[in-house]
Amino acid sequence: MTISTMERPNLESIITPPDVYEKAGRKYCKWSRIAYYLNNHAKGWNFQLKLNSESPTSPSFFDAVWKAPDGSGYLMCYFTDPNGGETGLFPYAIMDNRNNPIKIDRISARDVSDSHRRALAACAAFTFSLGYELWAFNEVASANESERSHKSRQAAPPQNVFIAAKAAIEKETDFERLLSHESNLEVRYTQGKITQDEYKVLSGLLDTKKAELTA
Repeated sequence: MTISTMERPNLESIITPPDVYEKAGRKYCKWSRIAYYLNNHAKGWNFQLKLNSESPTSPSFFDAVWKAPDGSGYLMCYFTDPNGGETGLFPYAIMDNRNNPIKIDRISARDVSDSHRRALAACAAFTFSLGYELWAFNEVASANESERSHKSRQAAPPQNVFIAAKAAIEKETDFERLLSHESNLEVRYTQGKITQDEYKVLSGLLDTKKAELTA
């Protein structure tokens, strides 16, 4: 194995709001979109799975599965650079639809293929910072979920960002200031302060307002 010493492409901020969708209060980007960005912005870097030569099913499709001490399975992922050098290993647990690790004797081909796609997205964030904003937001949201739930019952009602942004856009009369509203909209969406549907409404409102101010 040759350790990669090449400078890695920094792909932070490549993901845009239209790439993102919500599920169960979390923000995600489809693995196919991640692959598209890698193919365009990290040419020559290839996603790999380290094979386990000691796998009891070797040689087979399941050679990519490693056994954890608790009996669950995981993948060992990495990228190769254009010269064949390898990045550090990135372990990724094979999980069910509730994000619980699956015991190795119950892992199916579908579990491996689904985890491979998810691992691609996670390893791309780890290696190139591609979509790291989404992972950071989801990790913080998950870690603080119970705390936020408790505090929300005692805290003052939060400002409705969508209503405030909508009102500000509607009354704006200066084109340059309108552009600043557009920049703020991207930030609010990335931070999770507005939903995907609210983002679409505000984007449409911005387009209408731009047309009015440039007519």
